[in-house]
Amino acid sequence: MTLINPKIATETDLVSASCRGAREVIPLTHSMSLLTTSIIRFTVAALLLCATAIATSGLAPSTRNEAAATGAIQSHHKLQGQSGLERSDKNQDQGPPVLHRPGENREDKKEPQQKPPENPPDAPITFKDLANHFNYNPRAPLNFQQRGVEKSGKVLIIEMEYSGADDDHVPAWLVVPQGDGPFPGIVWGHWMQDKSPKRNRDEFLEEAIALGNSGVMSVLIDTPMVRPNYVGESAEKEPLRWAQQYSDTERQYVIDLRRAVDLLLSRRSIDKNRIAYVGHSYSAHAGAILAGVEKRISTFVLMAGTYSDEESVRGATSGGELKWRQAVGEEAVKQYFSDYAWDDPVHYLDHTETQSIFLQFATKDPTTKAQAQKYLDRFSAKDKKLEFYDSDHALNKAAMLDRDRWLQLHLHFKHLDEKALETIPQLK
Repeated sequence: MTLINPKIATETDLVSASCRGAREVIPLTHSMSLLTTSIIRFTVAALLLCATAIATSGLAPSTRNEAAATGAIQSHHKLQGQSGLERSDKNQDQGPPVLHRPGENREDKKEPQQKPPENPPDAPITFKDLANHFNYNPRAPLNFQQRGVEKSGKVLIIEMEYSGADDDHVPAWLVVPQGDGPFPGIVWGHWMQDKSPKRNRDEFLEEAIALGNSGVMSVLIDTPMVRPNYVGESAEKEPLRWAQQYSDTERQYVIDLRRAVDLLLSRRSIDKNRIAYVGHSYSAHAGAILAGVEKRISTFVLMAGTYSDEESVRGATSGGELKWRQAVGEEAVKQYFSDYAWDDPVHYLDHTETQSIFLQFATKDPTTKAQAQKYLDRFSAKDKKLEFYDSDHALNKAAMLDRDRWLQLHLHFKHLDEKALETIPQLK
């Protein structure tokens, strides 16, 4: 830049200098403009950031943090979904966790818990409403405890316990064939005949051993009513409470049977596609409910059972059912069957289309052939049949051979040792 002394400079010099100065001053001015613009932009940006921080402080997480948290939640749910285990409605997630605001005290402000939707008072009860009473957590540990081992022929008989409904200890026999499998499996449910020495899991033990020698694995469990420390209500003194306890205990028992299926499937040598259930009397009643809610069991043999409680009680003209109805009173009976509709097998019979059903009846039981046919018709299974046997409630050897032939046909095991079955004493 040229400096001009104004005292000696001529007009030409001033003009010339002005032209030269203009060429040199313009770049400096431009540089100053750029610097000023940058400062202004920086200031505006800073002000905007401050304003945003002030506006959002204590209100919400940043978009980046929210997206990161949501992505983690989605990954967590994806891993749960890949577990391949069905969860009950009771244990299903209630949505992603709440994203708390910065600085918020989580104890001071809690989001209200989401309650499951309730049916309006006059809404009809659905099958799902009924079946939900038998939901459980299939991921809960079985806590298998071995108490002893015996051997009979080629079969191991393991005395054991496992965790059933509400972590109750379920006494059981596990009958294990020789070899590596894959084996079909059977869950057995015993009768509840008073004074019978086999009013427990021993009822079918010899039959299960005979089938074990044919390559069938079995689980035989005690019902809750024959387990230690069970205290039952008196049907004479507290007839309504007795019925309520009976239903609540059956809910526990059905879940225990579902856990028995879990136990079978925990064995690597079991064939998950060949699982059966055999239940007698009380356990046939429970088995009809089980058929509606447990689809891992492909075939059922239900012996000397009844499958429509409310109809039986209301239609009774004599016997224990009439006596109970009179003791409780009509209004209380009506309320009981409303509150405990989930324990009436009739509501589950038309949800058995994927299973095969074999019903066995005794001619000396109160069930008539017309009533038995009505029961069979209500089962939605395509593969089903019924048979009557000239016997009392215990049934007879002909019934035993028929059910084991049915099991051989549907579980596809090759050899049925009928001679061994014929040596089993008559149930009493």
